[in-house]
Amino acid sequence: MVLTAVVEKLFQFHTHTPIPDASIFPSVYTVCVSLLCFLLPEPPEVYVFANNARSKTNVVLNCMATGFYPPEIDIHIKRNSRILTEDDGVMSTGSRPNEDYTYQRRDSVVILRTDVAMYSCYVVHHSTGFEITKVWGEKFV
Repeated sequence: MVLTAVVEKLFQFHTHTPIPDASIFPSVYTVCVSLLCFLLPEPPEVYVFANNARSKTNVVLNCMATGFYPPEIDIHIKRNSRILTEDDGVMSTGSRPNEDYTYQRRDSVVILRTDVAMYSCYVVHHSTGFEITKVWGEKFV
């Protein structure tokens, strides 16, 4: 990950020695990486994909954002421009940590394969000013 490499380069620059095993100084390492993450927010990569549902008549639409920092992010699955909610069956993992100090989140909804509505995923990461809409572009029949 980019931030880990930055921490290593900063350590080498200031000490003129290779970075020791991070396990020797985990709290300092974690603080440095957290500080860099705060100072250098990362925008997400966004993916939309579909999986088979338990019922053959349904499909699961997934919208996944990953590699972002800080963890606050807005993800909305839309059906014909209307934002779907938990009442419509939207489920979310919430922001979860990756191993590289960034975060990921996946929201999903189960729909009928025969549904011909336009489904899209709208993602906003306010800390980086990142905003994107991705559309599921295939029929699920």
